[in-house]
Amino acid sequence: LEGREQTLSEIAVPILRNGRAIGTLNLESDELDAFGSGDVENLRFFADAASISIEKAMLHRQILEKERIEEQLEVASNVQARLLPECSPAVPGYEIAGTCLSTYEIGGDYFDYIELPDGGLGIVVADVSGQGIPAALIMAAFRALLRTQTRIDPNPARIADAMKRLLPDFTGEANFVTCVYGVLNPANGGFTYVNCGHIPPMLLRADGRIEELKPGGPIFSGVIEHESYCERDTVVEPGDVLVLYTDGVVEIMNDEQEEFGVGRLMKILRRSSDLPVEEIIGEVVRATQEFTGSVSSDDDFTLVVVRRE
Repeated sequence: LEGREQTLSEIAVPILRNGRAIGTLNLESDELDAFGSGDVENLRFFADAASISIEKAMLHRQILEKERIEEQLEVASNVQARLLPECSPAVPGYEIAGTCLSTYEIGGDYFDYIELPDGGLGIVVADVSGQGIPAALIMAAFRALLRTQTRIDPNPARIADAMKRLLPDFTGEANFVTCVYGVLNPANGGFTYVNCGHIPPMLLRADGRIEELKPGGPIFSGVIEHESYCERDTVVEPGDVLVLYTDGVVEIMNDEQEEFGVGRLMKILRRSSDLPVEEIIGEVVRATQEFTGSVSSDDDFTLVVVRRE
């Protein structure tokens, strides 16, 4: 930019913040030799004062922006809470309970109960890669797609095929989703499920044996070629406890970088199998918090427990 034609004298000092110049304080005069060393010192004083004022203004703006984001996150957290079950389904002959604890205000874990027209109960636990807002948005899309597909065809394998085809529009190539979706037949305890790259659920038998419901297909991802999913069948016998969970339950670590692990979870399930399902969940939560020494976790934590009475 061109200067003033009338300017014959000029001094300028930087406005510094944390050692970095964020502006300049400039004085001009129409007279020759209008400024001396004392004027430079005075101008530096005003530049320092300006720096303090600017820093306060920037901090104030950051505080307002942080408050605005926190308000939006609170709203988002309330919305996401409504996407999870408000209460456990009342199924004669069964106890069912679940919990989802997010690392941040919102997260990417999901569980749900879906009442089906034939009297069956759809049960799903899913985990979106990543955390926070991006994972929460994908989780919401996953929920909407899943519930839509269950109205079209309740068959778990065909639902998984449809989800594999539709979900990449929301996940792109950077994210993926793992899940277990199964249909419980309350009349005979039959559980028909499909495991899409998810950590295997556990079926704790009444005699203390534990069976793992192995995976039956790949994760939902836009970078993995499509392949058909195979459903599997098992039976939840009287006295059995079915446990579905996300990796945030077993992959948490303590200060020694030791993983909680599936083995510890199995021990807790065996010793608490006679408790009400809500208390079983409480025992697992308490044990993981004692293991890490913290009530918070680095990953979302989701657990669903079903017992046939």
